Amino acid sequence: MLIYLLLAAMMPIWGMLWPRNKKIVIFMCCTTMFLFLALRAETLGVDLDNYSAGYNYIRGLNFSEIISRLHFFRTAELVYPFSYESGFALSMWLVAKLDFSFHGYLVIYAAFCMWSFGEWCNKYSTNAALTCLLFMCFNTFSLSFGILRQTLAMCILLWATDAIKKQNFLKFLGITALAFLFHRIAILIVPVYFFSRIALSKKRLYGCLAFCVAFLLLSPFIYSDILVPILIFMGKTSYTDGEFRMNNLIIVMFFAMLGLVIISRREYIPSDTYRMCFMAGILAVLVEILGMYNEVIARSIYILWIYVYILLPDVIQRSRIRDNRRLLNIGIYCIALVYFAYEIHGSEIVPYKFFWQ
Repeated sequence: MLIYLLLAAMMPIWGMLWPRNKKIVIFMCCTTMFLFLALRAETLGVDLDNYSAGYNYIRGLNFSEIISRLHFFRTAELVYPFSYESGFALSMWLVAKLDFSFHGYLVIYAAFCMWSFGEWCNKYSTNAALTCLLFMCFNTFSLSFGILRQTLAMCILLWATDAIKKQNFLKFLGITALAFLFHRIAILIVPVYFFSRIALSKKRLYGCLAFCVAFLLLSPFIYSDILVPILIFMGKTSYTDGEFRMNNLIIVMFFAMLGLVIISRREYIPSDTYRMCFMAGILAVLVEILGMYNEVIARSIYILWIYVYILLPDVIQRSRIRDNRRLLNIGIYCIALVYFAYEIHGSEIVPYKFFWQ
């Protein structure tokens, strides 16, 4: 576990070493995360046994066989239990036909994800070191070891950020459709496109948080009386199995959104980035509330929550008093590292193993 904590601790240090060179900070952070993902053993990460077996199965299909099994609105027609979306299945087939092993696929996967995140961070983050630290410490990085389809969909959707800000619907639709072919949970980004048009007053900021509290109180009824019947109707009966469990992340998420509102209440600037990221964060909180009843739903929030990783540094940067910014950054660094240590302790990615071990 120590090696992960050392990596996380290095990110703010790189930010202090190169405070005026965002690209170097991003390069250092993303390169080290890429190496961790690319050099890990295939036993690190949930679902990797399934993906490895699925990769070997797809490798044996010829061109006509793989094409005939692909669909847009439903998963590819592969043998059980390889119920992959068509884009993901096709990406596996293409890499396999280039004679790469499954580990080679993981290296390409890691390179694409870290490149996409790095470009996105460079364009939108006002504090690259903090954004990278949040990405690593709040489950997004650790889950990327195993939930390959969702992580790929998330990284594809990062390229839609500009389309959301500029309300370019055709570009947004095209990128979302591509992400949908890797994981259908990409559909969660659609409300962000429309809600980001709403002008956010201070009353509306607090109103959003009040709605989250009401949603939390009503969540048992929303889950059992609305969501479960919908999942059954869609044929996803396996997704209805689950029991209530208090999620540490939902506490962190709620107080993060509350803190963002409090910090920005005096100097609120209704920028396109703020509206988009705040709405994504609120939707992530709502989804994670339902995720307390179902682990599959809980996994889906990272497509939305990643936008808070650029919102939080932006709000801190707007703080008028420089000492406040320094204290806020130090406080967040400490909270992130403690949360990261707690979450990965005993997880499937600890201890870290290289692929040759």
